[in-house]
Amino acid sequence: MKYLLHPKGSTVLIFDQEHREQQLFVDMLLAPPDWTDSYYDRLEKQEKMSQIIDVPHFVDSKHVGLIQLADFMCFFLRKHIELQLGLSQPKYKDEIKKVSDWTKMILKSSIPKSNIFKKRGRCECSDLFYQYAPETIR
Repeated sequence: MKYLLHPKGSTVLIFDQEHREQQLFVDMLLAPPDWTDSYYDRLEKQEKMSQIIDVPHFVDSKHVGLIQLADFMCFFLRKHIELQLGLSQPKYKDEIKKVSDWTKMILKSSIPKSNIFKKRGRCECSDLFYQYAPETIR
C-alpha cells in the first residue's frame, strides 16, 4: 500500500495488487475504528475518514507509471533504512552515501516529516507509528 498525503492533510490511498486487503480496507472505510478519530484529528461535526479525498485505488504498478515511481522511491527509502541500521551491507563503494543523498532528495520533495511523525501532542495511534518508525526517517 502507498499513501499520498495532500499538503492540507488529505490522504489518497493506492494499493498495488493487494487483493487480500481490498475487502478489509473497504470494510474499514465503511465502519472506521475509533482510533481514526484521534489520528486524523477529526472535529466534532466532521465525518469519519473525511481526509481521504478519493476512493482507494487497487492497481497493478506495471500498468501505472506514477505507482512505479512510488515503488522506486520506496525502494530507496527502504534501502537507506537497511543500510543505516546495518540490516544490509553496501554492495559497492560509496553506496551508503549515494543512497543517503538520493533519500534526502526524495524526502525534500515529500510532505514534511513533521506532518507524518509529530514530535509532541501525539495520540496513542500516532505515538505507536512514531515509536516503530526507524529513527533514520523520523
